[in-house]
Amino acid sequence: MNSRRISRPSARRRTTLKATLVATALTATTLAGLATPASAAPQVPTAAEYKTWLRTQAESGDTQAAYTSSAFSALSATNQSKFLKYLVDGEVLRAFAAAAAGETPETVVLADGDVVIETDQGAAPTAAASGGISTMGTAGDWSCWYNVKQKILGVTITRLNFKEWYHSTRTKVDKVYNASASHTNYNIGVSISHEPEEQWISAAGNALAYVTWHGSIIYKGFGVNIDKRHHLRCDETGIRYYYLKNI
Repeated sequence: MNSRRISRPSARRRTTLKATLVATALTATTLAGLATPASAAPQVPTAAEYKTWLRTQAESGDTQAAYTSSAFSALSATNQSKFLKYLVDGEVLRAFAAAAAGETPETVVLADGDVVIETDQGAAPTAAASGGISTMGTAGDWSCWYNVKQKILGVTITRLNFKEWYHSTRTKVDKVYNASASHTNYNIGVSISHEPEEQWISAAGNALAYVTWHGSIIYKGFGVNIDKRHHLRCDETGIRYYYLKNI
């Protein structure tokens, strides 16, 4: 994936604490570049296995997992079979990672509409804290974000969210508050964790935010691990750029 480098403070230490989450995101470039024999590819889960896995997620407190299970069960047998194949389809995973990296249009449609990937990026005033500002270049509190969502046969499988909050004058960022990375996922074959988010002000007066994602394909004995760095750069004019790259 193409990206632009920026300098980082030399004294900043990276932490290794990981938040345990599950997601389908960010595995695609590994699939794209990895030459593995067909026998090593992830196996397609059965409908029973998938429902059991979703039930386990629901029992652990994930209320959305029960809804996903109901939506999957409502599909015809033919569509259930297609759905399960898409979960481990290399083209689908590659397309999701490309969207997460900002390399595709806002909406990507695959497999004759069976798979839809949507991205959402932008910046907005934090009205409660900034007096209701509404124009870029105005001093006040702001947030910017980059999100990506994947649906398979109308069922939302993955959401990947990254957001930061900051304060700007009319010409530069003078304070950063927080950054937050989160996601939901209902793909049985992929897991991901992330390190705590980092954020600071650059020498150019931009709000910077980073998060490192650790992903793996783990289904039925097939294992591929990758690390990716997700970056947001924003200022008083809104979102400047973002990237998702291998590290």
